[in-house]
Amino acid sequence: MPKPASPTKSVVAKKTCSDLASKVEKAVHAFNLWCQQCLHGDAAAHDKFAHAIKSFSTDWKCVFASGDKAEYSGIKDWFNYDLKVANDPLAKCHSSNFETIWENQDAILLSYDSEWSKKGVPTHTIYSAMWIKDKDAPHGVNPMNPVIPSNSAVGPPAVVFTPAMADASGGWQPRSEDLASLVLLFVRSSQGDSQVQAQLMQQLHSYASIADFPNYLAVIFALTTEAPGVRTVAGLTLKNTLRDSRGSLHPQVLEFVKATTLHALGDAEPIIRATSGTVITTLNKIDSRIWPDVVPKLLELIDMRVPALEEGAFLALRKICEDSCNELDEGDPQILSYMIQKLLHHMHNQNIKVRTAAVESLNQFILNRSDPLMTNINAFVASLYQLTTDVDKGMRRAICQALVLIFEVTPETVIPELNNVVSFMLFCTQDEEEKVALEASEFWLAFAEQENYRDHLEPFLPQIIPVLVKGMIYTNEEVMMLGGDEDDASVPDNIQDIKPHHHKSRNHANTPGSGQPKKDDDDDDDDYDDDDDDDVDNEWNVRKCSAAAVDVLATVFKEHLLEVLLPHLTQQLSSSDWLHREAGILALGAIAEGTLG
Repeated sequence: MPKPASPTKSVVAKKTCSDLASKVEKAVHAFNLWCQQCLHGDAAAHDKFAHAIKSFSTDWKCVFASGDKAEYSGIKDWFNYDLKVANDPLAKCHSSNFETIWENQDAILLSYDSEWSKKGVPTHTIYSAMWIKDKDAPHGVNPMNPVIPSNSAVGPPAVVFTPAMADASGGWQPRSEDLASLVLLFVRSSQGDSQVQAQLMQQLHSYASIADFPNYLAVIFALTTEAPGVRTVAGLTLKNTLRDSRGSLHPQVLEFVKATTLHALGDAEPIIRATSGTVITTLNKIDSRIWPDVVPKLLELIDMRVPALEEGAFLALRKICEDSCNELDEGDPQILSYMIQKLLHHMHNQNIKVRTAAVESLNQFILNRSDPLMTNINAFVASLYQLTTDVDKGMRRAICQALVLIFEVTPETVIPELNNVVSFMLFCTQDEEEKVALEASEFWLAFAEQENYRDHLEPFLPQIIPVLVKGMIYTNEEVMMLGGDEDDASVPDNIQDIKPHHHKSRNHANTPGSGQPKKDDDDDDDDYDDDDDDDVDNEWNVRKCSAAAVDVLATVFKEHLLEVLLPHLTQQLSSSDWLHREAGILALGAIAEGTLG
């Protein structure tokens, strides 16, 4: 909490729980009722609340008049109070060390220690609460029977199940006090204090052994009355809980989690849609038998044509294709065929995220030569050509990846439009976005490795070589990672600095969608092992890919490649810029075996 700007009075008064418990309880309810009145447009409540807020800091202001519930949740997070401590007779609890942090004529800010146990698990937390003094308390507040707004930070959140969630719940309902306690935990998780975070983790760990704990996480994740940050933390905790369970959860719990996460795919908040997709794919990765109909369910949601739901379902489907394309390829052929048709159709969706996800999903099935895709490969390629004018960098990257993979598997489908494809790839190889440039650079490796089409490649060498040489120059970011821009021309080169390279296209070793993590390039080809120290790290990058492409082209075209490369090589080696000279030396090493060996 921000430090008060100019407190009128500062006192420290430690008292017992019996002295102040009812006062604190009244204070919090008064404050929250004021918030509610203000949120719903009560001008008088707005004025009183704004005045109280400014008592703490002149920088604070009332934001509720806009009706923004997200802002309301953010303000509430500053004043945390656990009603469970005061109101739950089943919990063994003790509050002590009440301390008046600050007081003026309108309000008192208190802190206190709370020690309580539930199901034998002890918990110690330091809370804070603001008390609105009696004379200023809003009308309707009764200290003995406080009003608890249904969506306040201290009251039980309002839970409404969708029909699908209700069916999947099997009659289960969350206990309001437990739900409120968990919500408070996630609200407090937004605080950066390491001690608070450690306490929260301990408390969450104590809940993890409860059989229906995932249900509570799913409910909080679906609560639109809570802040997106709170819901996201609940969703990620749910993902981790599912992962750690390895599919051992009760079937009824799993069914409820499924229904809740499917519903969240259509949430208004993009972060919630993305988190929901992560939860869904985590379940699928644990064991595809847990949710055998997940793909048909996602396709049903896509067919509903609700924009947010369509986007959320597509992002989840893309992740499943990336992780499990082999399983999908070996599964029900009707489901796969229907899915491929849907993906092809949505390549022209108006939503850029949807059409990019469609292309990325289809890419996973190229190297597998999946029958439904191969049957429609010409339509796929034609749609890719139409999308080459798309300005989105994610789409450009997906198109480059698709064309590289298609050229490896069925190059004859690309040859008829080769001039346009080469122009597009040359443009993307020089893209400022490194991920786009890297995918495009792979194309020259794939092209050079197609023995039957090398005659088609040779006329383009004068255009390709300058671009590849340019790609060998360290970027500014790489220079910074190297630790400086010193000119080391007078330092003798190590043998690995100019050694010849040979490398097959990276896609041979890393099949997209296979569910396998990408390997480092030094795992793909031993010839690059000693070269790792020459680069800023072991990651496959544009510089490495450009050198590998020149290496392969030199092996294929030999003296003819040297004729094309020599003017550019001379220009780089004679440059006054050490970065260009270094690129020239790298190019010289790349062609050594193919043209000079």
